[in-house]
Amino acid sequence: MRTIIISALFAIAASGASAQEIIEFDDAFVSQKSRAEVMAEVSRAQARGMMQQQGEITWVPPITGSPERGRAVVRDEPRHAASMNERGTLYDPRYHN
Repeated sequence: MRTIIISALFAIAASGASAQEIIEFDDAFVSQKSRAEVMAEVSRAQARGMMQQQGEITWVPPITGSPERGRAVVRDEPRHAASMNERGTLYDPRYHN
């Protein structure tokens, strides 16, 4: 009997600790597009191959390559970094996080 009462007290204490604050729903969001516009945009993206669907999962294929960087630019980066390291100026506008 004593273990049941102690278990009940622990259960009551634990339920109080897990209670959360009530957050009211904010219904102030107003869409900038209609449902028809969104559906047309999705159809265009699927037609261009930007969105592919397998069953219930819709995924976007990864971007392969970067057209703004040519082979010469990529090959020049290590040389430029080495020259910056030799000069002691590693902080260059070309290198940013």
